[in-house]
Amino acid sequence: MAKSPSSKSPASKSDAASKPAGKSTGKSSSRAKGAGLIEESPAKKRAELPPVVVGSMRDVVGQNRAIDVLQKTLASGRMHHAWLFHGPPGVGKFTAAVAFAATLLDPTSRAAVDGFIEPDPSGPIAGLLKSGTHPDLHVIVKELARFHPEPKVRNQKLVKFPKDVLDYFYSDRAARAASITPGGLASKVFVIDEAETLERNASAQNTILKTLEEPPPGTVTILVTSNEDRLLPTIRSRSQRVAFGPLDDDAMKKWMR
Repeated sequence: MAKSPSSKSPASKSDAASKPAGKSTGKSSSRAKGAGLIEESPAKKRAELPPVVVGSMRDVVGQNRAIDVLQKTLASGRMHHAWLFHGPPGVGKFTAAVAFAATLLDPTSRAAVDGFIEPDPSGPIAGLLKSGTHPDLHVIVKELARFHPEPKVRNQKLVKFPKDVLDYFYSDRAARAASITPGGLASKVFVIDEAETLERNASAQNTILKTLEEPPPGTVTILVTSNEDRLLPTIRSRSQRVAFGPLDDDAMKKWMR
């Protein structure tokens, strides 16, 4: 979950709080780099990883069409197991993905007076979601390599998304979802950010594809990318695509207020 923008995204006022520290756009932050040099045990390193703070889909500015798609899906109660949130960098994809994941996991998610579906902020699950400590919400970023139990994985350069990270933090945990009784619309949700950094036709993308082809019951995967063309066509075809567009002037003014 080592994720944090180097500057505040104009897409959402909560972006800086929503993304955990340890990452800036396109590069590992100094914190993430330093973590790879520390010789403490992986368990201690893992404890240092900041949690993902969950915001609300209401926080996403200028993406009414995308949020409407997600709201209609929630209202239907029929959940697709794979999603692809695509669009330019910094327009709210990550904030929307994590908030959508939280809504799927929380059994208190209901329509508010205005019809907007979201978790009950005073419900028993809300505290776990807001603090980023819900055991079934998994945010997968390439910087998690720094917290892998294997030294060879921890010490490699993070130009691309390591397959070992997906095996350890995604595939293995997704396989255990079948033993969990979902309280909401999903038992486990995985948000894979910067999916475009997965090497095309490499084993890392095939790891995701295998899970999408044979999804464990109750598991939902959300891929977030600023360049969907770098993903395998088979991954794109198996995913429900949600487009996020550039922010217009009105959206920028709303964010500035």
